[in-house]
Amino acid sequence: MTDYTIKNADVASGDSIRSRGSVAVHGARLARDSVAGPSFDLGGSSFIYPALINVHDHFRGNYLPRVSAFAQYGMTDRTVIPAVPRAGGDILTSGTDAVAGLNLSVNVFNGFRNSIDVQRAAIEERQAEIALEEEHLRLDAALREQLSQLRLREDALTLAGHNREAARAALELQVERFEAGSASSLEFRDAQLQFVRAATARINAQQGLRLAQLSLLRSIGEIVR
Repeated sequence: MTDYTIKNADVASGDSIRSRGSVAVHGARLARDSVAGPSFDLGGSSFIYPALINVHDHFRGNYLPRVSAFAQYGMTDRTVIPAVPRAGGDILTSGTDAVAGLNLSVNVFNGFRNSIDVQRAAIEERQAEIALEEEHLRLDAALREQLSQLRLREDALTLAGHNREAARAALELQVERFEAGSASSLEFRDAQLQFVRAATARINAQQGLRLAQLSLLRSIGEIVR
């Protein structure tokens, strides 16, 4: 009997896919516990379909007849009433019964049941394929959305940089005017406030871009959660 373990692959079962999972096989069936034998690492780039591992059991028909032995043993008491009354009263007799034999049974309709199991296994396989396709579509849509967000964050950072430089130039101009006496302190303070706001907006844009980059890297597997 061959035992082995398949690990580091996406396990497709029913309507769900378990990433980076592993399965243990004992003989020709899935095992609940770990088994001895070789271990195959698929590197996280393959899929495992447990329904296909067990599908051979659906094709294996059990048509061998079954024989079972049985035996019965019993003891009975019988009272015989004589036709002619006698001095000793009724007659009490005892008897024993014993029956032994063999039962022979044949699974005549087992083939129909196996056919249903085969169809069920095919349905499970198809469901796994559909779930896998849906997961691919979902991941593709998520990656496209995250890439779009990354591009927007990059544009926002570029715009915030331009705004900061414009605010810096306006502040320098107000400094010169204030020193020359042609600008009021209120105008100078307003230019300072606009520069601080523009600088803060650029910092926030940098943080937003970094978060978008990390989210994209996590989705493609470059960063493990």
